[in-house]
Amino acid sequence: MKWIRILLAILFALLLLGSLSAQERNKGSVELRIIMPEGEYTGSLRVLLFNGKDGFPFSLRDTYRMMALMPTEQVLQTSFEELPPGRYAISVWHDEDRDFNLDKSLTGRHAECTGFSNNPRQRLFRGPSFQSCSFVVGKEGVSVTVDLRHRHHE
Repeated sequence: MKWIRILLAILFALLLLGSLSAQERNKGSVELRIIMPEGEYTGSLRVLLFNGKDGFPFSLRDTYRMMALMPTEQVLQTSFEELPPGRYAISVWHDEDRDFNLDKSLTGRHAECTGFSNNPRQRLFRGPSFQSCSFVVGKEGVSVTVDLRHRHHE
């Protein structure tokens, strides 16, 4: 009777390990390329990955993952790894003064460069929708390019 319990425990452990490795194989990645305005290499970049529309595009609290990068050249590359399959969107802003806030002008427009996955046209007083910026990640992964722009250049 004791041997049966041991064999069942071993069988259960093997099934569990097989299930976990299958889940790991189904995870994808996002290879991200960020294009900065030429010569603007101060401060830091805030890169936000969202897996739903809540808080998109700039709520730090609602991000799925985030990172900060030092802008050292015009084209930067990074990645988000181990992502479950699903729909995602990315927003990036150039936090020139490193205060973790997206600074705004007196008229309410963004004073710092911003950019989004799919590079949608930026609207005057609101950010783009999650839907217009979203892309699908599967186990094969995707490549995304974000062009940072000042709104007054639109």
